[in-house]
Amino acid sequence: MLNQVANVLWVISFIGGLFNFLTLIYMGVLLSLSVPVLYDKFQDQIDAKLRCSRLEHGVYNISRMRESAANRYKVFRIPVHWMLDSGFVTQSSCPGMIPSAVNDIVAGLKGFRDDDVKPF
Repeated sequence: MLNQVANVLWVISFIGGLFNFLTLIYMGVLLSLSVPVLYDKFQDQIDAKLRCSRLEHGVYNISRMRESAANRYKVFRIPVHWMLDSGFVTQSSCPGMIPSAVNDIVAGLKGFRDDDVKPF
């Protein structure tokens, strides 16, 4: 915690050393007036990128949960076939996410077969 506070204070002092105080105030006013206008102009593209990043984060969390659950279930000989992708995630509107995250999930889950698990 102390290191984080020290790092933040160092970054603030470094940036403050590069600029005059009035220059920082001017840049803050300029950004506060221009960012809302730019968001209004490019709202669709910005919202689409935010949706994709949220979806990628959700898929990453699901993959971590599936991996840990599958490992625990395999130890207790519980079938894991129900954890395979049902197609909902692969129908995403984010083109960059499909090849990377979903293929990793599917490849990881294909390693778990039902014949590895014996019924009680």
